[in-house]
Amino acid sequence: MMTPDEDNPFAPQARGPPPVPRRTSTHHSDGGNPFAQARGRWGNEQGEMDGEGTVGEIHAVNSKAYASTSGAYDLERREREVKKKEMELQAREKALQDAIRLAPRPPNWPKCKPILYHSIEDEIPVETQRMVRVAYVNWIITFVGYLFNWLVIFLMFVSGTDTGVGDWFFATLVSALGIPLSFTLWYRALYRAAQTQGSTLAYGKFFLHWLVHMVWTVWTLVAAPTVADYCAGFFVMIRELDSGGSKGITFAIMSLINIVIWMTVFFLGFWMGKQALSEFRSAGGPGRVRGSTRTAADVVLEMNGSGSACIDTLSNVLDPWSFVPSELDRATPRAAPPRTPFSEGNDRRTATSRVPVLSGLHCLRTSRRILPAAEAWDVCFRSAF
Repeated sequence: MMTPDEDNPFAPQARGPPPVPRRTSTHHSDGGNPFAQARGRWGNEQGEMDGEGTVGEIHAVNSKAYASTSGAYDLERREREVKKKEMELQAREKALQDAIRLAPRPPNWPKCKPILYHSIEDEIPVETQRMVRVAYVNWIITFVGYLFNWLVIFLMFVSGTDTGVGDWFFATLVSALGIPLSFTLWYRALYRAAQTQGSTLAYGKFFLHWLVHMVWTVWTLVAAPTVADYCAGFFVMIRELDSGGSKGITFAIMSLINIVIWMTVFFLGFWMGKQALSEFRSAGGPGRVRGSTRTAADVVLEMNGSGSACIDTLSNVLDPWSFVPSELDRATPRAAPPRTPFSEGNDRRTATSRVPVLSGLHCLRTSRRILPAAEAWDVCFRSAF
C-alpha cells in the first residue's frame, strides 16, 4: 500500500546531505598526482623530465650564463683599466718631456757671446719645428737685409749722391733697432708660442708683431720718395737709374739686390704667418677666443639690454628710499608684486631716479663674469706692448 506522500508530486522532499558527484576514475598512473596532466604537457614538449632534473638543468644554464656575463664584464673592466693606465703613462711622459724641454739651460746663442739658450730640436715640439726653422731662416735674411740696406745708403752718402746725412742717420737707426727688435718681438714670440699648446696670449703677441714686421717690409720695398729715402727700395733704384753713369747703375743694381732680399723676407714672412695661423687653429685657439669674446659680449649686452627689465622689476620690489645693497644678499630675486596705479603713475620718475643705483647693482651681480674677461684682455695688451 502506497503512502500519500509517494503519490503526491507536490509533497515536500526530504532534506539530507547533498549528493556526491561520481568519479569516473580514482586511480592515477602517477600515484594520485592531480597535476600529472599539466606536468605531462610540459614534459612531453621538453623531454619528460622529473622535478629534480628540471631544476638542476636550469641551475646549470644559469651558472653558465652568469659565468659568461661575469667573464665579459671582467674583460671590459680590465680593458678600461689598461686604457686608463696607458693614458696616465702618456700624460706622465708628456709632462716629463715638457719639464725637460722647458728646464733652464746654459746659454748657447749666439756662439760668439752666448746670452740665451736656443735649440729648436730640444725646445720645440716636432710638429712645429719646421715652422720655427723657417722663421729662423727668415730672421737671418732679415738681419742681412738690414745690414745690406745700411751699406747701400752709406755708400750713396759718401759717394756724393742725393742721399743726405739725414738718410744715413735714419738708416743707421733703423738697422741698430731693427735687428734686435725683430729677433725679440716676432721671432722670439713665435719661438715661445710654438712651445705652447695654442696659447691665445702667445700667438696673439706674435701676430701683432708679425703684422708690424710685414708692414715695415713693404715700406722698405717701396721706399717712397722724400719720406723713405733711407731705404734702398724701388723708387731709390729708379732714381739712381735716372741719374745715369756707372755710379748710378752700380747703386741701382745694389738697390735691386736689396729689393730681392726684402722680397724674400716678405714671402717667407707670409708663409710663416699662414703656418702659425694654421697651428693656432688646429690647437683650438679661435674657439677659446670666441668663447671669451662671447662671454664679454654677453655681459655687455646683459648690462645694456636688460637694464630696462631690471628697472621694471626692481622698481616694484624696492621702495624708493629702501637700502638697495640689502638685495645683494639674496640668492634668488623675489617675484615682483602686482603693479598699482601709484606705481604706474610714478614708475617712470622712480625708475629714472634709480638708474645709477640699479646699474651699480647689476654690475656688482655680474662682476664674477666681467672680471675674468677684463683681466684676460688687460694681460693680453700689457704683454703685447
